[in-house]
Amino acid sequence: NTSGETASVEQEEYDVVCSHKDVIMHCIYNIKILSVVILLGTIIGFVIVLLHVNIGDSTLEIIKNAIGGTIAFIILIVSTVQSMVKSYFSFYGFKAKRSKDMIYLEYGLLKKKTYTIPLDKINAVKIVQPLISRILKKYSVEIVNAGMGDEKNESVQLTLSCSKKE
Repeated sequence: NTSGETASVEQEEYDVVCSHKDVIMHCIYNIKILSVVILLGTIIGFVIVLLHVNIGDSTLEIIKNAIGGTIAFIILIVSTVQSMVKSYFSFYGFKAKRSKDMIYLEYGLLKKKTYTIPLDKINAVKIVQPLISRILKKYSVEIVNAGMGDEKNESVQLTLSCSKKE
């Protein structure tokens, strides 16, 4: 088998195989709204400072007036991008399938997660819809199961963000 044939056979085994675009969109839908509000506030503040710069001011005076806003802006951009990259690596290569009474999940790039979940051991199914997802009418589903998702910030993701119909 060539690697292309192996990849297509592997993808056919799963009911759901998410593309890079699906994972990126999931990351965008799950950005915390507070981060977006603070980022927009910082951008507006930065623009206001730039609009109040006098043409006759020296370069040193302009830098002195804008340095605080610039640093805050850079820190917010870096933290937002870092959060999205971390989420992307977590859900990279997301695949899911159901076979008889089992659900098989596989995702992650740096820390690969593979779950085999018996349907009768699922305690609850949680529909997650952060504010940006709610605005864009997207949903993601997590599984609540004893012994899974016990680690801090870990959840057993059944689907990435998708429409209600999907």
